Amino acid sequence: MPEFSGRSPSLLDQIWRFRIVRFTLLALVACAFLALSLTPPPPWLLSPTADSDAGYYAVGQRGLDLRQPDGALLSILPVDAPDAGTSSARFDSLPRDAFLNKQAGADMARALAAFPQTLELKSNVYLVALKGSIPRELFFSAPIPADEQPSTTFDVYAWDGTRWDFVPAGLGDHDTREATLHRVPQALVLAQTKFTPPVVSVEMDAPVAVPPLVVLAEVNPLGVGVKADGSLQGTFASAPATANYQVVPTIGDVDDGVIRYDIVSNILVNAQTRRAHVQAISALVAQNSLPGVQLDYRGLLPDIRDVFSRFVQELSGELHARGKTLSVRVPLPTQVSDDDFESGAYDWQALGAAADALQVPAPASANAYQPGGAMDQLLQWAVAHVNRYKLVLALDTRVQDHVNNQTTERAYDEALKALLGKIQVEGVTSDGTRPQQEVRLSLALVPGFQGFTRDADTRAYVYGYLDPSANLHTVYLENAESVAFK
Repeated sequence: MPEFSGRSPSLLDQIWRFRIVRFTLLALVACAFLALSLTPPPPWLLSPTADSDAGYYAVGQRGLDLRQPDGALLSILPVDAPDAGTSSARFDSLPRDAFLNKQAGADMARALAAFPQTLELKSNVYLVALKGSIPRELFFSAPIPADEQPSTTFDVYAWDGTRWDFVPAGLGDHDTREATLHRVPQALVLAQTKFTPPVVSVEMDAPVAVPPLVVLAEVNPLGVGVKADGSLQGTFASAPATANYQVVPTIGDVDDGVIRYDIVSNILVNAQTRRAHVQAISALVAQNSLPGVQLDYRGLLPDIRDVFSRFVQELSGELHARGKTLSVRVPLPTQVSDDDFESGAYDWQALGAAADALQVPAPASANAYQPGGAMDQLLQWAVAHVNRYKLVLALDTRVQDHVNNQTTERAYDEALKALLGKIQVEGVTSDGTRPQQEVRLSLALVPGFQGFTRDADTRAYVYGYLDPSANLHTVYLENAESVAFK
């Protein structure tokens, strides 16, 4: 046992030592609080605050991020957060198998029954619930399963309690789909799109008769135009009674080869004439018992972008109320980067949400259809804004004549006749010919023509020739294989 020498401390010494120790402890605690106040709080201090109801979290001034173990994210951004303390949110994940096996209650059973047959569910079902003030925007992100490719075939869909709607969503980092929502859905999913058989329609000049071609599902005759007061003018070709396709006429703004975008613009910017135009189109559909119409308003300027979208929304509402359809033709957008395009007066996302179909002209460039080419880039951008099942590719089957970075569209017979010169006849005199007399016929071809070849990139037949100025032309002849490839 250890021994200690010296006197025992007095009572006064013990009191002072206790006070010194107490003062030292208080000083250390004060320093610790000061250090904490100067140090950023750890992440767990920034986590959402649980609401009185289990599973709900308050939306603060800094917004709210709710995550699922699989990486799915629902975010209310700070600028879009309602007043602090007046709103709370919940974000849950329903396992995919439980949803598909009807193990999630009556509401989810109805959602399963309404799930589109063209989609295959690949994620869990993410359930969303909000209380209090509704935010203007929500951000949603979900990872694409690593074993499911290609990632470009995945879309986001939202359940509103009655139906599933396509949600515009782009490809994010690390193979995710990212969407900005302007309405609060009940559920969100990531689905892979299925292949659907192609449907063929054809555009024909009016008022020519439409032949009963059995391969067609739809014919879009031209001939109907617009007048300044919003009414319509012109006629379109009708289908024979025995036709097994439907006729959906195109209403355009081209008059005698001139694009009258000015007439259409003046109609749309005035609420009265815009309404008259909607009624005129609706009357055309009703009077001719048509299944719907197609709009082809070309040359519109960007300053009426919102007005044109509003008109399409109003017209689609009128036609849908009658059980009719609306298709809108849009021009090719301008590519501004590898993954972005500028569409001018034609808001693809707004038009695609309102119309039943968005008809897009296919690029004419021969190299546009190479892997990773202009067509791939256009489609990747398009399906991030428009339901891919609404996109209709308009293929021009006319001959493409390329020279000096310019392309001229020509009819088949015109292009082939241009290859031929005059037929020269040898052995025939002014006195005529005798029996068994040899007569020679020779056909001169245009300079530079060396026969037809098959282009591996487009599957089209190609030939070249020299014009009178010695410019080399490259001509592409479309055929069934090249059209199917596109």
